[in-house]
Amino acid sequence: MSNNCLFIFISVCFVSLATRGQEIKICDGPPASKAGVVHIIADTQLVHDIKPVTVGDDGPQMNGYRIQVYGETDRGAAQKIKDEIAIMYGVRTYMIYESPYFKVRVGDFRSRMEAQQMLHTLKQKYTSILLVPGMVNLPDLK
Repeated sequence: MSNNCLFIFISVCFVSLATRGQEIKICDGPPASKAGVVHIIADTQLVHDIKPVTVGDDGPQMNGYRIQVYGETDRGAAQKIKDEIAIMYGVRTYMIYESPYFKVRVGDFRSRMEAQQMLHTLKQKYTSILLVPGMVNLPDLK
């Protein structure tokens, strides 16, 4: 029993001494001369793995899904459907113009499963619905 305790004590001491020299240095130079500038020194593989956040008109965006409920040339009909869905279901709706079509898309879904639930709900009232992958707005912080 005492040999096991001695072994554990020596192991803990060795590990703590071995890890002491592995401190991470964030920046070696003097503080940045401009306020708000951050310098990060990291492994090159980590830098390649990080994708910058896309900032659209509505703020930062990420990959996700929206549901397209309309895609025709009638702007009035598109606006009517957009407003109707926003009021009836309480979700963000978007009208996109890609010549010559006005498209109405619903939601900012982060996963396909989230989008499928709303898709099922909308299918009860609207036909020819599509699940469209693309950039969506980040959810609001609460």
